[in-house]
This record gives sequence, structure tokens and C-alpha cells, in this order.
Amino acid sequence: MREAEIDAHIGMRLRLLRKGCGVTQAQLSQRLGVTFQQVQKYETGRNRLSTSKLYYAAQALGVSVQAFYDGLPDTPAPVAPAAITRRELRLLRAWRGIADAHTQRKLLELTEEWARLIKTPPAG
Repeated sequence: MREAEIDAHIGMRLRLLRKGCGVTQAQLSQRLGVTFQQVQKYETGRNRLSTSKLYYAAQALGVSVQAFYDGLPDTPAPVAPAAITRRELRLLRAWRGIADAHTQRKLLELTEEWARLIKTPPAG
């Protein structure tokens, strides 16, 4: 695979991940210390993200650096579905609005338990 193809893939993943997190190009550009036009160039693959910018972009979006490489040959395809529903996006945004890690952990435990109970048929 050529470098330009890899750069385009990483740019495409940047756009998908950014939109999935509900972050605008302007917001991401501020977090990365670049112009929003530069973010556009990253997303189209016209400009290459440096390793440090890729790291900072991953942190800004709350994803792993590996998420940018998912789907390239010799890397596993993303586990999550490509499309996220509006309801799932609302849930993610609400989750990220909870600043307290303890509260997030308890909410996650409660949600997992609730999902487990709903899947398990009642004994009887």
C-alpha cells in the first residue's frame, strides 16, 4: 500500500471518529493547535498527520491511536459498527458530560447489569 493511500485512510478515519464524537473541525483544530483548514487537509489526506498530532488527536477524541489504523490491510477491522445511531451518539455525549470517574464507573456497572437482566429470561 502506498503512503498516500495510508494518509488518506488515516484522514478518513479522523473524520469518522471526529464526527462520531460530535466534535467540529474548529474544536479539533483548537485542541491540536492548528487551523481548521489544516484539519480539513488531514481529513482529505492532502497533509499527513505527524505522530505527535495523531497522538493528540486520539486523546482529543477519546480513542486509541490504533483506531486510526483500523481497516488497513494486516490490521483488524473495527469492532464497532461503522454507523452509529443518533440515540447511541446522544448516549455517548451524555457519558462524556459526566466528569466524575466514579460516577461513570457506577453508571457503566448499572447499565451492564441492566442489559444482562434484560437478556436473561425470568426463572420460573
